[in-house]
Amino acid sequence: MRFPIMNQTRLEQQICGHDTATTMLSRAVTTGMFPQSLLITGIPQLGKRTLAYTIANVLVCTSEMKPCGKCIPCRKLLSGNHPDITILDDAEKSLKIEQIRELQHTLSFSPHESLYKIAILADFERATDGAANALLKTLEEPLSYIILILTARSSTLLLPTIVSRCQVISLKQVTDQVIATMLQKKWNVSVDESMLLGRLAAGRPGWAVQVLTNPDLRAERQTYLSDLIELTCNNYHFRLDYANKCIKKDFPTVTILNLWLSWWRDVLLIRSGVDNNVINIDYLNDLRRFANALPTKEILTIVTRTYTTLQNLKYNVNARLNIEVLVLNLPLLKS
Repeated sequence: MRFPIMNQTRLEQQICGHDTATTMLSRAVTTGMFPQSLLITGIPQLGKRTLAYTIANVLVCTSEMKPCGKCIPCRKLLSGNHPDITILDDAEKSLKIEQIRELQHTLSFSPHESLYKIAILADFERATDGAANALLKTLEEPLSYIILILTARSSTLLLPTIVSRCQVISLKQVTDQVIATMLQKKWNVSVDESMLLGRLAAGRPGWAVQVLTNPDLRAERQTYLSDLIELTCNNYHFRLDYANKCIKKDFPTVTILNLWLSWWRDVLLIRSGVDNNVINIDYLNDLRRFANALPTKEILTIVTRTYTTLQNLKYNVNARLNIEVLVLNLPLLKS
């Protein structure tokens, strides 16, 4: 679909690290060849939402250099009140067919203030089959002014018929240095602090920004890593008590296990002599102690068991049993 040609965009300056994607999208905007259906994929906290919101901002901005953040459409978008932009973004809930039908009703009316009606559907893998199938009609026969922007962890989690009707932009992990530079320029973070956060972010700019804006997250990370170290120094009763905490509704078990997975990855790297790629560099002494105490085969077994536990929790496979097996089989090390 050909849209009106726009002037230069600031998309590349707004997004951290995804130069290939932003250059392509910026070119599509400035040539009037922007896709009507876009799917942005990648692991959490890479910047999928930021890219989706910024694209919408570029498309409705009325300034020469887009987005300006100052014109009326930009201010309306930033406040969540732009009449031509609909956002379905609740990661905690399934996306239901009723929401898609309501969206289709909204999109059936011409734009009020801009050239487009834009819908952002974040984490579309949470859509029910009914919702996904309902959206197909809009994807197959979109009205000329409609732009749909979907995000998902992976295109493999969506119906092939959905994916085939979208232009797919796959975001990759960003280098430590790029994240560190972004933190220094945009957040005035010191060089040492930015380099540490760049490494801890493990390629995810969103994680680094989230830690800056919510210092409690760093304290929680330290707590969960300390928990793991303490578990390896204690008996079965202590471990079972911890497992019982993990299965409580509000306990961030998945977050903890993902952090532990990064820990065991680091231990494996050090055991293999690759210290320079370690993520949790502020725990280097403890990581080396683990690597020196455990054979490679056992570390690999722990990595596999942790990953399997995460997958089983994702599919609601007996959470209590999985957590108990994981913590009870952690190695016993000297403190």
